[in-house]
Amino acid sequence: MACKRYQQAAGQIPVKKTVHMTKTSLYFFFVFIFNYCYGQIDTTKCKIHHDKATNRDYYFFVDSRPEYPDGQEMMFAYIKNNLDLPKSAYEINETALLAFIVDKKGKISYLKDLKPFNHPDIKKEILRVIAKMPKWTPGTCKGKPVDVIVQLPIKFSLK
Repeated sequence: MACKRYQQAAGQIPVKKTVHMTKTSLYFFFVFIFNYCYGQIDTTKCKIHHDKATNRDYYFFVDSRPEYPDGQEMMFAYIKNNLDLPKSAYEINETALLAFIVDKKGKISYLKDLKPFNHPDIKKEILRVIAKMPKWTPGTCKGKPVDVIVQLPIKFSLK
């Protein structure tokens, strides 16, 4: 056996690279998964991003995401009820993708569109309604409120 290992180390015999799951390694794998799922391993991904264009710091991943008061369904109801769409909007089948920052106080700022939207009047109206949203519950990282970027798709299929 020692001779075979020496020959493998010298490159004379190809080494088969296989993964063997022993009972011990399988046990450690399940312990890791259990600890990961139940929060005993620190999985916090609070990572700050610095936007050079606006000279602003914000987070993508946080411990708790910002929330619209009364939930997501109420947010979409707010948007639907407050949009004052022109007649041309009723022929659209397109999705607008918006991004904005919910700051530490729950206010919306840095509102912009991420996906080109071919209807400038409608885009302007969407941005107006989003900018006037009520305060959100801010996102938190390690128990402290932080600025978090939120991406929001709004699908138009009004035909």
